[in-house]
Amino acid sequence: MSTVTHPATKNAAQFEERVARAIAEEDQHQVQTIAQVERLMAASEEPGFSGDLRRAIHSSQMPLEQIAAAAKIEVFALCDFLEGTAELTSGQITAIVQLLNLQLMRPIPATPAPRAKKPIRDAS
Repeated sequence: MSTVTHPATKNAAQFEERVARAIAEEDQHQVQTIAQVERLMAASEEPGFSGDLRRAIHSSQMPLEQIAAAAKIEVFALCDFLEGTAELTSGQITAIVQLLNLQLMRPIPATPAPRAKKPIRDAS
């Protein structure tokens, strides 16, 4: 005696398979999203100028598209910088600093004073 599979049973099995694939893909997407958030947090906590700039961008609440446009870069490049996986050129940094109206905490003179020469050690 042969077994006949009802079309609804076959469709149900295919549906379950599609759902299982979708769940697996969603799980993978969540893992990638968590990793991206972890990179964003780590990069924004980085000490120094780059970390300060990342924090200023985040706290500005300005759309990333607007910041990227000012720096003449793609939003994806700005996001890579924010994640710490890419760097910006000095021109791009200058554009962002100007847009966000940022400044260094300690004024740096336009013409720095000449550095003192090292004293010559006595050979005796």
